[in-house]
Amino acid sequence: MGSTRMRAAIVLAAAFGLAAPAAAGPWPRDAGQFFFSVTHSIPTGAGANGESAVYGEYGLGNDWTLGVDAGLGTTGFHRAALFLRRSHAAGAHRFAWELGVGVATAPGASEIRLRPGLSWGMGIARPLPGWFSVDLRGDLGPGEARGKIEATVGVKPTRRLMGLVQLQVDAVSGKTAVHLAPAAVWELRPGLNVEIGVRAGVSDGAGSSLRLGTWLSF
Repeated sequence: MGSTRMRAAIVLAAAFGLAAPAAAGPWPRDAGQFFFSVTHSIPTGAGANGESAVYGEYGLGNDWTLGVDAGLGTTGFHRAALFLRRSHAAGAHRFAWELGVGVATAPGASEIRLRPGLSWGMGIARPLPGWFSVDLRGDLGPGEARGKIEATVGVKPTRRLMGLVQLQVDAVSGKTAVHLAPAAVWELRPGLNVEIGVRAGVSDGAGSSLRLGTWLSF
């Protein structure tokens, strides 16, 4: 644990977003409701790495949500974590805190990671119905400590179409990578959606990738 190879893999993963959880915002899942997604990140230029990821949430009731987040990176960096989120409402505002524990592995090394997080969000009505949210998450362990901020604006112009744009800031060891990530999500049928988006690097050394995903809820 804490080997040079492991630390190097973690730094690369943080810089290009492989270690970041899928941001769900401060809204809880309804009791007994499942959400599950499978996504693939495909590099489109130098400086980006690919990943296949699964993300799931289950509503426990009383504003508690249980979740899992895991990914297999093309460079041999893999991750998996289990987390618990508690949501709170204050008028039009929504807040949440969460704590996760997981493991990050690279060839020949692995380490346990803690993932604390805070979220804020609110619905918007104009010019289109949608939402705005900000998520802050840490990723702490014997290796490099990392932080991530995601600011998301989402709109739903029609019942079956949703668009969103994220500003993603990843920080590790004094280095920062900034990405802009627009995406569109189409509902094929109730409970089944497909996503297509891009993750464009807007800072030096931040790579770009194409994102394809499937969302299921039931």
